[in-house]
Amino acid sequence: MNEIGNKQIVEELIRSPKLQDYFYIAEKIKSDYQLIATTLLQKMKELKRLGIEVEKISNDTLVCIFERYKDRIITKQAFESIISAIPKKLR
Repeated sequence: MNEIGNKQIVEELIRSPKLQDYFYIAEKIKSDYQLIATTLLQKMKELKRLGIEVEKISNDTLVCIFERYKDRIITKQAFESIISAIPKKLR
């Protein structure tokens, strides 16, 4: 987990129920480790507080989003609006 580069984020991730999600996504993406961790730990929590049903978003869907980011199809700034829209599409 040294690839994350931020000790505080690593410690938070280790204590988090999102640890296995992180490993699953990081294994598939193989880059942007800190972004994956902060998205799982902070952005998803923030969106959940706003009433977004983030638990409906699968890890495979998140992998697709991170792949698009890695391929420079989307920006980090687009993550929130994309992630927010997914649960609405699943209704």
